[in-house]
Amino acid sequence: MDTKTKTQTPEPATGAGTNCAESTGSVPTGIEAYVCADIARRQALGIAKYGKTVAENPLRLREWLQHAYEETLDNAVYLRRAIVEIDARQNEKLTDAGPSGVNKT
Repeated sequence: MDTKTKTQTPEPATGAGTNCAESTGSVPTGIEAYVCADIARRQALGIAKYGKTVAENPLRLREWLQHAYEETLDNAVYLRRAIVEIDARQNEKLTDAGPSGVNKT
């Protein structure tokens, strides 16, 4: 699930790896096809929002690095939140199991 748009990741479309195929010479399958489709969707959103591709954006290297750093910090927050949720679920299961390991419910 995309945490910013709250939508399920759709199946990659037929030919979803076309752009990736241009640079690699092969059409990706499996998870790689999802990644290529995600990149294409993100590019379309970026063009709609900013009116240009990343390649056409004249930011300086330092500015690109700042953007990447800020996105990485956001990613760390998302990862930590997921870890906390997993740990809480695991702790609930242990508490429900009781001392003998037999589930109380």
